[in-house]
Amino acid sequence: MYRFKCTSCDKWHEGIPGWGWNFPPAYFLVPEAERGSRCFLTQDLCVVDDSAFYVCGCLEFPVVGSSETLSLRVWLFVSKSDFLTFQDLIGVPKRADKGPFPGILSVPIPSYPETMGLAVSIRIRDDGVRPHVALAPTDHPIYAEQLKGLGADRIQALYDYFEHGRFEN
Repeated sequence: MYRFKCTSCDKWHEGIPGWGWNFPPAYFLVPEAERGSRCFLTQDLCVVDDSAFYVCGCLEFPVVGSSETLSLRVWLFVSKSDFLTFQDLIGVPKRADKGPFPGILSVPIPSYPETMGLAVSIRIRDDGVRPHVALAPTDHPIYAEQLKGLGADRIQALYDYFEHGRFEN
């Protein structure tokens, strides 16, 4: 099991937590009082103003020196037709033969240069597992880390943000 001594709290942490976003950022651009009429939101799908369509997926990274995987729950902008396909497949046990689908990463991932707007490929998985998100080839450092793995320094930076509410670039 992956284990590291946190430089923020000086405690030993075991395992790789899963982190992520419960809403796409566009959801928060809608005033709270208007969200009920302008937004549709579930744990896996979101529509804003009947014109912006989002699905939730897992951006996964191998962990250097470990057999574990770090998974970030992220929101992806997709076309309306692909959104409707995703919606139709909710609850379908065998669905991995559909897709892959193109999408755009729609969350800012801390400790990286700007990640919103990066192209992705979304692959639906069977048995209700959230879709796998693969970054399209780019020179962005997050792409290299999705291929080669996250080191202890990146895991610490993500831990600082998600668990300790700290962010340093």
